Amino acid sequence: MSNASITHRIQGIVESYQAKSLTAPQFEEALEGSMDALERIPTRHIHEMRRLTYRLVTSDFSDGEEEFYSAESVEAVIKDLRAFISELPT
Repeated sequence: MSNASITHRIQGIVESYQAKSLTAPQFEEALEGSMDALERIPTRHIHEMRRLTYRLVTSDFSDGEEEFYSAESVEAVIKDLRAFISELPT
């Protein structure tokens, strides 16, 4: 499978998460598998994707919880994640 196809699949994973078809842990697992399938990706890209995934899971956990009002919003992380995906080599 080409990197372009895998990138498209990653975008679908993000959309499924936004549509609430995937939980944050399911999103994390699906994304990890897709990142592993990408070819010739620098290690820094893999680390960045893991960092973004961690941010998303953390923000999802704290979303709407009063004691976490200073936490990052899910929407902000999704925006950063989409920008990162658009920069992946195809």
